[in-house]
Amino acid sequence: MALYNYSASLPREAYVNDPEGLEQALNDRKAHGKDHYTLARGLQLVAEKGYLECVLVFLRAGALPDAHDRSGQTPLILASMQGYADIVEILIRKGCNVNKMCHRTRATALHWASANGHLECAELLLDAGANREAKTTNGRTPLMMASRNDHDLILEMLIKNNCDVNVLDVESNSALHLAAIDGAYDTTNLLIKHGCKVDQPNHYGDTPFLLAARGGHIQVVKRLLRAGCDINRRGRYTLNALHWACDKGATEVASLLLSNMISPNCETKDEIYSGDIAMERGMTPTMLACQKGHHKILKLLIEVNANIHTCQNGHFSALHFACKHGHTECVRILLNKGVIPEPLGARYDSNPGIIIYEPTPLFIAVKYNHPEVLGLILQTGVNPDIYCYHDRTGKAMSALYLASSQGRVNAILKLVKAGADITVLLKDSSISSSLLQDAEFTSWLEEWRHSPMSLKFQSRVQIRRTLGYFPNNKIEMFPLPDSMKKYLQLAELTED
Repeated sequence: MALYNYSASLPREAYVNDPEGLEQALNDRKAHGKDHYTLARGLQLVAEKGYLECVLVFLRAGALPDAHDRSGQTPLILASMQGYADIVEILIRKGCNVNKMCHRTRATALHWASANGHLECAELLLDAGANREAKTTNGRTPLMMASRNDHDLILEMLIKNNCDVNVLDVESNSALHLAAIDGAYDTTNLLIKHGCKVDQPNHYGDTPFLLAARGGHIQVVKRLLRAGCDINRRGRYTLNALHWACDKGATEVASLLLSNMISPNCETKDEIYSGDIAMERGMTPTMLACQKGHHKILKLLIEVNANIHTCQNGHFSALHFACKHGHTECVRILLNKGVIPEPLGARYDSNPGIIIYEPTPLFIAVKYNHPEVLGLILQTGVNPDIYCYHDRTGKAMSALYLASSQGRVNAILKLVKAGADITVLLKDSSISSSLLQDAEFTSWLEEWRHSPMSLKFQSRVQIRRTLGYFPNNKIEMFPLPDSMKKYLQLAELTED
């Protein structure tokens, strides 16, 4: 019997668990005719709250044990959901249908008992003939519900009742997929022991191993490796376990994978922009770690001799990605390992003698406004006057021109201190309107326009250019006072 009338008033005694008062109230109402809506709604209420004596009162008054609400939830489903085994037992004795389903989810009482870890309820339902392989709308069986929520005792009981451990839902996930997603080690172990397939791909191509690696569940990853899963398997977006570990910052998982000889240089094959995932084709684990700022994983990759110099599709290196996203520690690690922020992809402009490059790490740091990263890059001795293509405007410009057009005062000062050609700033067309209205900046610019550079400043610029890349290491060997060394090393760029 369906119940659609939610306006029917219930006796107050049903809410306060007063069975004697409830029975009297129902008898008084019975004198005016049986109200099936009140009885059904009342039975559902007290079954959900666990009021056993009140349940018996409603049943004696003639409430139908299979009456359901708008969503299809019966008193048995509600009691199983909450774990009231005594009420479940009473309702089963009254002959209720143990396989009734909720309308939308098609979940039975056994699904709910399994999902919420109510072992006694699940046993009663199975003994009463509940369908152990019933599927919800998304194709989940009670065993899968228990696996998804890490209820090992129920899982073990269902397995003993010959439930299929390899059944798949509508997305081709098995119970092992669901356990791997949550990092449920005991559930994973139990499923593997009872023959669950470890390399079963789901609809997206992901195996339980890939899902565990993506979630950073180190113990589950170890167990699946011991079970012989394919460590190099690629799944969703053609990514393997190391790609996911580097993207998500799962340091322990990345370390385990690298110790098991997975390639540290495997490249992504597709361009992906979905939710928090942003990957371009040809990215290596090193690039993924630098893009997200996972410097501990970057160190692990360097320890196993990952290629930190390679470029994605010939354009962006790991250093580019670290600079773009402002991950200072990753930038520092790469520079300390000798990665040179050199320009790539040279081509000649129509103007004679001008060479245009793909955006350099320096250009990227300015574009995305990361002053600390900019300071580190400038200290490497990179040429600040290289012209690069701006991907949005299609124009060729220097880093100083870009900084001035974007109004980045901090970046302008750093570039000028590093010896950038200031004549770019002498053209008002290159300076943003906000900077032209900044009295302090315009005053500083006027000083530069009318005052020649000091010999000390010119000497620093020339010395650094003569020493080439990474001049600071060489300057450290000079027999000079510390204050002079710091001046030559552009120490002020990272002290601001």
